[in-house]
Parts: sequence; structure tokens; C-alpha cells
Amino acid sequence: MLGAALLSVSLRVNLPIALFVTLYTNPLTILPLYLLAYRTGIWVSDAENGRVTVQLALPQLHWHSGLAEWTGALEQLGKPLLIGLPLLAIGLAIAGYIAVRIIWRVAVILKWRARRRRHSV
Repeated sequence: MLGAALLSVSLRVNLPIALFVTLYTNPLTILPLYLLAYRTGIWVSDAENGRVTVQLALPQLHWHSGLAEWTGALEQLGKPLLIGLPLLAIGLAIAGYIAVRIIWRVAVILKWRARRRRHSV
């Protein structure tokens, strides 16, 4: 959040949104996001029809484990994860962009209407 705050101030972008979007990847949401990416990768690569099975049991990893152990555990998930992660990232980025544009547009329209009502009275 600190990096997002510093960058948003220096780049003059929306600070609350920059801080809010950093919250969807945290220890509670990272596993569902990776599972969704894995399922997306299976769906796109049609791995279920080819009867590709992947051992989903990860080895015992700790925060102090080396990067090689973490990448080795992710490699066990194979092609579906490597396909699903970028697709999920791109999809969520596009959906977030569209949602912010729609919310911003609705907010501006509501402010215009309120201003018009104030000036017409």
C-alpha cells in the first residue's frame, strides 16, 4: 500500500482507488485467485478433455523457503496455471478499468443533475 500511495501521489492518480486495489491480493485472497487462474487455464487449454491431471498437493513450504522451492511448487501446477495467471490478470485489469469508468461516469452524471436542480430552483 505504501508503494501504491507514493506512486499515486507522484503520478497524480486517484489515491483511494490505488490503495483499495492493493487489498484484493492478500494472504486470504491469494489462494482463491490462484485457484481461479488454474481453473481458467484448464478451461482455456482444454486440459480436462485431454485427461491431464496435476498433483495439487504442494510440498511443505514456509515463508523462509527459498525462491527455487516456491517456483518448483508452482511448476507442479503446470501449464494451466501458466496460461491462467496472465489471462486472469488481463481480465481483472480490463474489468476493473471498465468498472471504474462506469462508476466515474455515473458519479459525474449525478453531480451534473444535482447542479442543474440547484440552479433551476
